[in-house]
Amino acid sequence: MGAFSAYIDKSPAQVAIRFLLQQGIIIIPKSMHPEHMKTSIGVFDFELMAKEMKAIRALDEDRSLFGWW
Repeated sequence: MGAFSAYIDKSPAQVAIRFLLQQGIIIIPKSMHPEHMKTSIGVFDFELMAKEMKAIRALDEDRSLFGWW
């Protein structure tokens, strides 16, 4: 995700948030730091193209990070 986010000049967090938003998933980023808040709100000035969405979906390893799934 890091190389991809650098390619479009956004942080990995911004790309991840935008990816979820474009799938219709409601997210609530949490931060107490003003700089992180600015980064999170910076997801509305770009859109991921279909090929970029597909590339991000291809990163899925089909396993849970939580251990019970």
